[in-house]
Amino acid sequence: MHLESWRWKHWCTTAIAVSSTLLLGEPSCSQAIPTSPPSIEFAQNSAAEKDLQQLPPAVRRTLEAELAQEAKAKFGKAGECFAMSRTQVTNADLASRDSVERELDERHAAAQDAFARRDLEAYRAMFSASLRYRQADGEVIDRHRLMRDVASQFRSFSAVRSSFVREQLTATGNEVTETVDQSAAIDVTVFWIVHRTWCVHRRGEYSWTKSDGVWVIEKVTVLEENVTSNWHLGLRPMSD
Repeated sequence: MHLESWRWKHWCTTAIAVSSTLLLGEPSCSQAIPTSPPSIEFAQNSAAEKDLQQLPPAVRRTLEAELAQEAKAKFGKAGECFAMSRTQVTNADLASRDSVERELDERHAAAQDAFARRDLEAYRAMFSASLRYRQADGEVIDRHRLMRDVASQFRSFSAVRSSFVREQLTATGNEVTETVDQSAAIDVTVFWIVHRTWCVHRRGEYSWTKSDGVWVIEKVTVLEENVTSNWHLGLRPMSD
């Protein structure tokens, strides 16, 4: 997304919202900022706002501050009221987003810990009972099948190392979807001296919902997956 294009779309939204406010006169800001102002609802549903949601929080805050000043300068009192409403909504939204990201980070850490400890029940608890997991080959499996595959992995590996990077996070209703880039190295040892390391790189979309106040994975779509391996002979497996 180009920022200048976003700024243009945002100004179109602002102009329409401010015009709606002016049709009702030019009230004070306290009167112009109801609990759910129609102008804000319109802006949040606009294409410009959807683009805005994808910006990193720091960039988003900077753009909002710049546009708030411009709105005040160009539209006077109505622009100032609209800008104040926008800022309030943005700050609340960013605080909520930050909170969700922290909670999901904790769930990712719990999943990594459960996998490393071979704790199948703890790992199972990360997923909804109605899980739909679309693998890289297009096959869709349920939680029972996934856990069966994971249990097989638990019986074979000697060590695992993993990490992830969150590329994007969006919220729709009670569901949060994140695009995640994951990397993992899994060591398998046989006869004490023969070691094989599987390296997995996976990029996918994970949809989370809350169950009894806890985030669980409801749906997974693997977008890309690459698996390689290498062999090593010795008393200890090679580490990355």
